[in-house]
This record gives sequence, structure tokens and C-alpha cells, in this order.
Amino acid sequence: MNSTSIFCLDPDYLNQLACNYHENYINSRPFPHIVFDNFLPELILEKVWQ
Repeated sequence: MNSTSIFCLDPDYLNQLACNYHENYINSRPFPHIVFDNFLPELILEKVWQ
């Protein structure tokens, strides 16, 4: 990914994640939450950390 590339999250992918993890989210304790490992590509995280 070069500096002119645009990163976008795929809405279909996000909707599928929401459907797949809905029950886990609402049943998590002590409060509703989910942890997604490797959710963003490392190149994007490096840009965020800069």
C-alpha cells in the first residue's frame, strides 16, 4: 500500500462480522464487548501509530 492508496473497510465484511458475533457480544460479561484479533492490516496500524 503506497501513500496514495485509500483503505476502506468492506461493508459486507463488517455486516458478516456483526451477524457472526452478535450473540457473543450481547452475552459477554461483565459488559457487552468483542475483541477482534488482526482486524486491521498492519500497514494501517503503522499509519495510526505515527
